[in-house]
Amino acid sequence: MSDMNFEHKIEGEEVLIRFGESHPFVPIWDFSPATVEQARFVCHWIGVQFQLFGKSQVIPELKLPDLSTEESLTFFPGTFSPWHQGHLACLDLTPREKIIVCPDLNPWKVDDKKECPWQVYKTLRNYLKDTNYIVYPGFLAKKSENPTVSWLPKVQVENKDLIIGDDSFESLPQWKDASQLIKNIRTLFVCPRHENQDLLKSSLDWVEEHNSNCEVVTLNNHDYQHLSSTELRED
Repeated sequence: MSDMNFEHKIEGEEVLIRFGESHPFVPIWDFSPATVEQARFVCHWIGVQFQLFGKSQVIPELKLPDLSTEESLTFFPGTFSPWHQGHLACLDLTPREKIIVCPDLNPWKVDDKKECPWQVYKTLRNYLKDTNYIVYPGFLAKKSENPTVSWLPKVQVENKDLIIGDDSFESLPQWKDASQLIKNIRTLFVCPRHENQDLLKSSLDWVEEHNSNCEVVTLNNHDYQHLSSTELRED
């Protein structure tokens, strides 16, 4: 990704950034991008700090977690447009310590194209600030589709778990390169929503066939299963 005349500097424990010498430095969390390209760049720049895909020079003042030393990570990807209590319930029900929320923008959805990637990240980060959950912004920098198989196998930790809704689990065999993807997953945590038992059984059989070492765990029911981001956007 081009540097776009991006600069940063440290003052005390604060990180300041700017795009171009004609603009003043501003604290990173107060930054308002002038273009969507600037928003994507900052999401990418911060994403690199997490070191999910390899070692890089980090900026301690950002106070972001270094994930390169972890042996196990659990990922919760989605557009989360908007985030709601059902998403949080899924996180709270997942019996893992290191859970990475991975917001993404769907390039095929008109509503997603209108959203500022940087604002999406800051809003979700603020929403989860009093929890132990980690928000990774790197995928918000992408302009094209981002299937799970394009990134999960590249994450440099030994054990990778994935949280998905039961509707996504039902369609898992149809995901892009699904048979390759499932070989990289230790545990699939399935959030209950629709509970079509026939389709769930079919997907369970498919997982067993393609990776018998992958454990599928259906999370407990919760009070927010009826919530849908799509329906909330339409209201």
